Amino acid sequence: MDKQIIYGITIFIMLFTVVFVYAANKYSRIFWCATVGMSNFNEVEKKIFIDNELEKNDSTRLHLLIKKAKLRITNKFGPLASKPIVIVVDEHKSALKYGVGPGQQSVRAYITPWEKYLVINSNTLNIDLLAHEYFHIEISERIGYVVFKTKLPVWLDEGLALQVDYRERYKLDKVPFNMNEVDRVKRLKGSSEFFTNNNEQYIRNMLAAKAAVIEILNQHPRKSLYLLFSRIDKGETVIDVFSNK
Repeated sequence: MDKQIIYGITIFIMLFTVVFVYAANKYSRIFWCATVGMSNFNEVEKKIFIDNELEKNDSTRLHLLIKKAKLRITNKFGPLASKPIVIVVDEHKSALKYGVGPGQQSVRAYITPWEKYLVINSNTLNIDLLAHEYFHIEISERIGYVVFKTKLPVWLDEGLALQVDYRERYKLDKVPFNMNEVDRVKRLKGSSEFFTNNNEQYIRNMLAAKAAVIEILNQHPRKSLYLLFSRIDKGETVIDVFSNK
């Protein structure tokens, strides 16, 4: 066989392997979420699954934490429309395969065309992160999967979620901040520029996004955010709706 053909086949196999491994790693978490109903997790309430390795007191504590996070959103913006599948995993055995293990974020939202999942490491006590991730799900429910994934700017998505996230590092009065940063963060292109590996810059991006959304919400009556979302659902563009007008 011609050496060039062999070389080409070898390169193809290598590339296919790399793509396959990447996809398996990226989407395996969604697979585990989608099949949680066939696992040994206990469905303690409709659409709430808790790892059977957990003690009863852990289940009770986390159930209460979820309710508090939902209440925080409701008090600020109104009743929730989203009803994600909530999965609480054991911090030692199943956390890593769901993407909330050691060195990973302890709460994650996975949003797919068919379902939304909120995965929680049983060791978390962070109501801020829980409310933050839950609100990403609520936003996607309000404006639809396609718009959420393709039309919603990262700064707007994160800025909205930060309205119910009160962690110290994201408080505008705790960190030196220049409002000119708002224009800069709005010009960032996609997740790769927004979620930088530079932690200091990442926090500044989040703060600028939060400030940008506060500026927008100040132009509208309290609890009008869902009305803005409904305009998007009816066909208006995200940029037109959230243009401070």
